[in-house]
Amino acid sequence: MQANYFVLVFSGEGPLECTSCPAHFMLDGGLCMECLGSQYYDPPTQLCKACHESCHMCSGPGPTSCVACLFPLHLDKQNNQCVPCCTQPDQQNCCHCDSETGKTAYTVLIHDALSFSVLFEF
Repeated sequence: MQANYFVLVFSGEGPLECTSCPAHFMLDGGLCMECLGSQYYDPPTQLCKACHESCHMCSGPGPTSCVACLFPLHLDKQNNQCVPCCTQPDQQNCCHCDSETGKTAYTVLIHDALSFSVLFEF
């Protein structure tokens, strides 16, 4: 957690005497703390909680709230999950990656008068 001196209510004169913090800041020992990148703010408990073990950064709890992954996992942007690259064409729970660059590739279907697939690389 990062110390931050954004305070909603003080009980005294110093930064260690906070009694209330703005939204998305956790009160810890009289300080308002911002969550680390590997944590998310949980509004019901007003605490910073660890991301799911598969996520490097997240927006909430569980494996479907990832916003960044640690190598060798890749972010499946459709499901917000960190998954490995597929090794088989019909494999599930994985991302289709470019075999030369290792970058994630997505197939997006565009429905118009003519339907076709376009390959985008992220």
